Amino acid sequence: MSSWYGIMAPAKTPPAILAKLQTTLQKVMDSPETQKRWSELGAVPIVETREQFEKALHSDIERWSTIVKSANVRLD
Repeated sequence: MSSWYGIMAPAKTPPAILAKLQTTLQKVMDSPETQKRWSELGAVPIVETREQFEKALHSDIERWSTIVKSANVRLD
């Protein structure tokens, strides 16, 4: 199992703002300082497009929903 972090914006955020966030995030993640720090933490930074992230998020939700249901996990 792996873990991941994502940055999300409120629904109906204007596309221009989402594009600016994507561009800025990509620049930050590509910087040598950020790459070095992630490496020191043993992590591999990957920046995906909004579409790729949405697909991965929905895939994880589907996978874990199936596991939770099949294991009959309940909140007390």
